[in-house]
Amino acid sequence: MLSINWDDVISVLKLCVPYLIFFGVVLLAAIIAMVVAKKFSKSKKYFIRWQSGVAIIAALAIAVNLI
Repeated sequence: MLSINWDDVISVLKLCVPYLIFFGVVLLAAIIAMVVAKKFSKSKKYFIRWQSGVAIIAALAIAVNLI
C-alpha cells in the first residue's frame, strides 16, 4: 500500500510558496485594476478589464509552469 510522508508534502508546499505569492500579487493587482476601471469610459473599461483577465491567466500559467 502506498503511504504519504507528510514531511515531504510540507517541504514541497514550502517550495511552492513564492510562486503562489507571485500569483496572489498579480491577482490582487488585476482585481484592483478592474475596480478602478469603472471610472473610465466604456471602451477603456472593457480594455482594462480584458487585459486584467489576460494577466491573471498568464500569471496562473507561469506559476503552474514554474511549480
